Amino acid sequence: GIIDELNWFDQALAVSEIGKLAQSVSRAKPHFHLTMNKPAQGATAVASVDGKVSRAWQFDGKKQSYYDIGKLQVPISPTTISCWINIAEASPEANYILSCGEWNQGISLGLSGGKLRFAVNGKFIESDVLVTNKWTHIAGRWDGSELSVFVNGDQVKSSGAPAAQISRK
Repeated sequence: GIIDELNWFDQALAVSEIGKLAQSVSRAKPHFHLTMNKPAQGATAVASVDGKVSRAWQFDGKKQSYYDIGKLQVPISPTTISCWINIAEASPEANYILSCGEWNQGISLGLSGGKLRFAVNGKFIESDVLVTNKWTHIAGRWDGSELSVFVNGDQVKSSGAPAAQISRK
């Protein structure tokens, strides 16, 4: 698959603002923006290719083919992660797009069985299977008590999650 414009916001963006991200008209300032011009630490990009917005990373879906931010200073309170993806197939494997901390004490955005998966502190929420071979804007939002996932600016699923803080182990 291909990943472009990966952003981490230090707040739970409003539904309307996530919609603007999908339309590429948002003025929200990310906590950090991961440029797709060079290989990422911990990632195995197959190639740098043309993306939805600019240059993008193409991944083969194998182990370690994601951006692991490890102990990078990240928001440990309400947050939103978003990016553009173009997946070639709905792989049965779980693949992370971005990961911080341990699976049960951190935060991650990824794909599992072709579904968008957003996880905080071991609790996760998934979308329905995503469309393949088409650019799709995805986002995960945690407001401190509820997880939500968005596809092309639309909130597609929401559920309660512990209000515990995110750990940076």
